[in-house]
Amino acid sequence: MSVFIERAFWSSLAERAIKTAAQTAVALIGTDAVGILALDWSQIGGVTATATLVSILTSIGSTATGPNASLVNAERLDVPTVDYGDWSDADAEDVDDRDLDWLAENEIDGTPVPDDYQPKH
Repeated sequence: MSVFIERAFWSSLAERAIKTAAQTAVALIGTDAVGILALDWSQIGGVTATATLVSILTSIGSTATGPNASLVNAERLDVPTVDYGDWSDADAEDVDDRDLDWLAENEIDGTPVPDDYQPKH
């Protein structure tokens, strides 16, 4: 299945593009004591649009490295955002193999992987 038909991919791409646009506009507006009407809005708009387009193209180009809009595959679009809290008190039915695979690869909070866990690779 193509990543381009996944809603999660387009949501991620849109979030990156909006953040890039906002960051670019804020950086160009700056903090100088210039009145809002004195700003060159056409230049700010042009540079912001260019940066946003680059962000979109980068997200689309990033699909060559994985199934999401992240160039370094820093996010997982196929896993719902559920906070399991401390893994040591999670019941077996609360945790599926994808969660354990991710935990084994990342071990963010230092909680050890269960001794009986066997990856399906």
